[in-house]
Amino acid sequence: MRNANRAIILSIVLLVLASLLPFQVTDSSIRSFLYAIIFFALVLSICWKVLRVMVLRQVHLIVRTLLIMILAFVLVCSFGFIWLGKMMCAYSNDIVLFENKANANLKIVERSYGCGAYDSDMPKYEVFKVRSFGKFVRYIAKTDTLALNRNEWTAVNTK
Repeated sequence: MRNANRAIILSIVLLVLASLLPFQVTDSSIRSFLYAIIFFALVLSICWKVLRVMVLRQVHLIVRTLLIMILAFVLVCSFGFIWLGKMMCAYSNDIVLFENKANANLKIVERSYGCGAYDSDMPKYEVFKVRSFGKFVRYIAKTDTLALNRNEWTAVNTK
């Protein structure tokens, strides 16, 4: 039963960290696949825990498990809606504005955030500093281009 508890906690922690940390998997299809695996692991661990408790038929464990199951259901639903929202709305069209002269993996890009056919608003344009760590992971942080040291950056794409 401890393994099911650990899997539930690990899944929830991974989902929270993935939502809060500025690190991002570069390929969106791989990113959505990883989210799906985490959700699937969470649901399987909850089901496994419930089945184990029902087999043991201990009343105090059943009550505690039902409370955990209700909490997990609320968390899965809330994260599911967040995930669904993230799948419908996304950043796109990375336009490289500046490249760092000393580090080719460090760039300033303009990204548009939009929901496509799900939204009637115009896309929201934002400027980010992007640092690539290999082919699959990158660090993304909002930045202000007015505060850039022009000696460290080269303009790439001017509109």
